[in-house]
Amino acid sequence: MEQGSLFPDPRPTVPDDELVAVFRGAISRGGRLSRTADLYLNAVCAEHLVHELRVAGLEVVRPAPPRLRE
Repeated sequence: MEQGSLFPDPRPTVPDDELVAVFRGAISRGGRLSRTADLYLNAVCAEHLVHELRVAGLEVVRPAPPRLRE
């Protein structure tokens, strides 16, 4: 008899738009350019990073809730 998994469903992947938003926020913290240039460049960079993650076959997944990790 096969034992069931504690986590029958795989951990949920992070949607691309949410990942872009996280990268956009991280990239924009430089603050050396004008606001318009900064917004444009961080959006392009964030979208490019997400695309490259997918092309490389990588998935970003959410960690298990803290109560399950302890």
